[in-house]
Amino acid sequence: MLLGWAAVTPVGSSPDDDYHLSSIWCASGNESGACELDPNDSRARLVRQDVADAFRCYAFESEISAACTGQLTDELVSTTRVNQTAGLYPSWFYRSMSLFAGSDPHSSVLTMRIINALIAAAMFFAALLLSPRGIARSIATATLIAYVPIGLYIIPSTNPSSWAITGVAAFWAFGISTMARQESVETWRTLVLSLGVVIGAVMAIASRLDSSAYLALVAGIVFLTVGVRQLRRKWLSALLLVVLALMGLIAYATTNPPVAPGGEALGSAEPGIGLLLTNVLNVPVYLQEAVGGPLGWYDIVLPTWVPITGTLAMGFVIYRQLAFGKSRILLASAVAFAAFFLVPVVFLQLSGLVVGELIQPRYLLPLLVVFIATAALSPELVRDRPWPPLALGVMLPALAVSALLAFWYTAHRYAAGSGQGLFDLDLAIEWSGITSIPWLLVVVVTVITTVGFFTAGYAVLRHPQLGSREIPENTDGRI
Repeated sequence: MLLGWAAVTPVGSSPDDDYHLSSIWCASGNESGACELDPNDSRARLVRQDVADAFRCYAFESEISAACTGQLTDELVSTTRVNQTAGLYPSWFYRSMSLFAGSDPHSSVLTMRIINALIAAAMFFAALLLSPRGIARSIATATLIAYVPIGLYIIPSTNPSSWAITGVAAFWAFGISTMARQESVETWRTLVLSLGVVIGAVMAIASRLDSSAYLALVAGIVFLTVGVRQLRRKWLSALLLVVLALMGLIAYATTNPPVAPGGEALGSAEPGIGLLLTNVLNVPVYLQEAVGGPLGWYDIVLPTWVPITGTLAMGFVIYRQLAFGKSRILLASAVAFAAFFLVPVVFLQLSGLVVGELIQPRYLLPLLVVFIATAALSPELVRDRPWPPLALGVMLPALAVSALLAFWYTAHRYAAGSGQGLFDLDLAIEWSGITSIPWLLVVVVTVITTVGFFTAGYAVLRHPQLGSREIPENTDGRI
């Protein structure tokens, strides 16, 4: 399903991809014909036009298809949008992706997208298989809800947020599974779960500064979820989470925060009570946009069906958790929910910014995944609680339609442009995708796999078969 998204989007189609692609091509140092020093500006680099400027002909021009990218050349152009001089992101994501950067940007970018999609799918599949069934079901719930549509767009991309989303989600999934496991669980399973925690933390730290800091929040939510007794029993696993969270905080604290060109403050608003109240009232828009787009360079506006369905699905999960009554998990869910709103409010207040400036929903998506996954847990944590079949029968098909609509809007926009009708039977394809596979075949296969994914999701949530069987040790069924 992710590979379908990767195939129908052109080079440079994820937000700020001019910065990210230039940083990837320059991550290995200066190389003739790919990334060279600009003799006229020490802060700039000379990068291939079909890398640095790939987005310019179609971004914010919805009526123009991605066919215009065929006019780009390998001529070197000057750009200051490069991490090697700006230093806005950790370097390890760019260094890793640079291993696949070659003389053909299309095949190089496609390879990077495939790698990131496979990493996300592998981590998700491992978490489903190795986690206790109750936790595995919450992982499936969060994936089905929170990844539509931004996660589906960003994960198979060359944007560092791909690793941030996958890494933070993996840190929560494997971390809570190591903390909730019973003494009878096989040693190999414990070791693999611990390895998953480490991989998730490394991906988060290597990709973005904010996701590095998120690790501490996630660790605290995990500890609050499992409780003091389990912390004492699994002190070694808890120590692993603490060490990785501290590494994330150190990485965040020792890196200079982003500033505007020239070193001025990011925003011009007076950081007083007026700014605070304005942002508090408007910050819920991030929740709506996280489950409803827009996509691309913020120029692919999706139908209202998508954000409404995503919001209602989150409401269903919240109501279900509230119906369980008092529990540590309810408290942990409240903390995760509050973090989703407080993180941007605090940052905006300190930076003199208002909602809509600088912060984008994809930055907060890792926190949303953690919130939904935590809220989807039952009070018994590792045990199953049946979901109402009628509710699932309404929610999951609606989410599948949202995923299909988001995919079709994206595929149509880049293949034909908004000048042609969304559902025209005589649609003229101007750009056939980043692969040599026929565009229509890619669309059909992606539609089939999307329907299959949500169908499998219904099976897992209604009659879960994945995940390890673990019975809590105490008699009341609570850890």
